[in-house]
Amino acid sequence: RFYMDRRSSEWRQAVAERGYRWGHAALGISTVHIWSDPAKEPGLLGRAKANLHHWLENRTDFNCFFFSDDRKRECCQLLNQVRPVTIVAYAGKVAELAVFVRENPGLLKWRVKYVLTGAEGLQPGQRELITEQLGGQVFMSYGCREMKLIGMESDHQNGYHLSDDNLVVEVVGDDN
Repeated sequence: RFYMDRRSSEWRQAVAERGYRWGHAALGISTVHIWSDPAKEPGLLGRAKANLHHWLENRTDFNCFFFSDDRKRECCQLLNQVRPVTIVAYAGKVAELAVFVRENPGLLKWRVKYVLTGAEGLQPGQRELITEQLGGQVFMSYGCREMKLIGMESDHQNGYHLSDDNLVVEVVGDDN
């Protein structure tokens, strides 16, 4: 069980925003989030609030839950239209998009400067594939819904910077 009040929620959000800044996805920087819709559909007021937040953040969302070739084509069209500085995406989905772009030359005309991945690690060769096909430097993040950002790569790309001012992170080996 986790107890979170408004103060702890805002603290977690601030720590996450700091980490996203390291990955060049700070508030106000044009980003496209290739993610999924919320688990529960918000009401009218909730949608209006989210839309206002996204507008203020300079953020556009693209639902990749069902990521068919048609949806990948729509995503490329959105990237060409919005021309974001940064893509924030599920690692696996942005790798799928990179393969699609490679197989459909000329479809994606805009190249981003940065790609921030989350929700899963990158497989060998995916970082290079994403950079070649979508552009930019790729940053990996590590987190979970309950705690938000746990670790984030920076420009140095020599491992994760941990949110140790917010969390206790322990690495447990095979011997516990």
